[in-house]
Amino acid sequence: MSNFRAACSEAELRNWLLGTWRGDAPDVVGEALDAFVAPALDCLKDQQRCSDATTARAWAELGRRFELSVRQVLALVGGLRRLPERIGAPAWSDVDHTQFIGLIAEEWVALERSAANEATEAQQRTLEQTNRHLREVDRLRAEFISTLSHELRTPLTAIAGSCELLLEDLGDEITETPLEYIRLIDRSTALVRQLIDDVLDYTKLEAGEIKLHAELINLEEQARDAVALLTPLLEKKILHIELGFPPDLPEVVADPVRIKQILLNLLSNAIKFTPEHGKIRIEGLEAGQKLAMSVTDTGSGIDVTDLVMVFERFKQAGDGHHRKRGTGLGLPITKRLVELHGGTISLMSEVGKGSTFTFTLPIERP
Repeated sequence: MSNFRAACSEAELRNWLLGTWRGDAPDVVGEALDAFVAPALDCLKDQQRCSDATTARAWAELGRRFELSVRQVLALVGGLRRLPERIGAPAWSDVDHTQFIGLIAEEWVALERSAANEATEAQQRTLEQTNRHLREVDRLRAEFISTLSHELRTPLTAIAGSCELLLEDLGDEITETPLEYIRLIDRSTALVRQLIDDVLDYTKLEAGEIKLHAELINLEEQARDAVALLTPLLEKKILHIELGFPPDLPEVVADPVRIKQILLNLLSNAIKFTPEHGKIRIEGLEAGQKLAMSVTDTGSGIDVTDLVMVFERFKQAGDGHHRKRGTGLGLPITKRLVELHGGTISLMSEVGKGSTFTFTLPIERP
């Protein structure tokens, strides 16, 4: 073996392997090739180690460290087997080269599997860390919105109260122009308060902070109460409203406050988009294990290109005039509240003919 060392220097072996690799792996040069020369010499010194799994794993690890392919590493093994006698290397006739190449391939696969598992675990840790961060951001956002809303409500309440007092105490004495300014302030204040309430509701729904207080309710009574609350708006636009509920419609287990909110949102939306002397119809019917309620109007309708966004937050369908009069959160809140009850909501609309919003509620407790 000392004769082999004397006859075969590292430089000589490197030059020979480089020539051998030109056909099989031409891109294996430089530092990677130098790193393989020393293990190659050690392996040639002890032929029995060439069938050892530990040696095979060491070669596989070396190849992966230098980002070589398994084909390139196996090309080295094949090259060692073909070493010319002039280098003075002992013949590998006693070594099962096929077995050794198989061992390297097996170790390579094992290393790749281990690396893949480590990468998956690292991704999982990163994902968990990201989720924790997002939850914390959500919490801070909810706290910020809640605090800001509280701070805004105080001056808004003062402004609304002042407008109300001016209209009550001095209404007859105020000339038309200042009176219109006061009314404008009052309407704008109401709009901002509605926006604050909608943002708070939507934030709580996203955070899962709204809990249902369910009880047995009659949907026709809920619809009549909602209509009564919106009667001034209906009368202002001279809208005709119809209710269609069968006498045997069963009661449903739901939160009466939230059901009223759903109906008010849908009715307000219908009133907003229905022209004067138009018609709105509220219907209820039993559909299997669910009750369905629909609100149909004879308004402007919604273009098919806008149907997909009506339930998205801060998105509004319809003409530009009506878009400026809402917060863009009414329908998204309605959708979330319906889903919280275990139901679904859908929309059918045709431009120029009106829209129908239909939501379902399970008869059994959700």
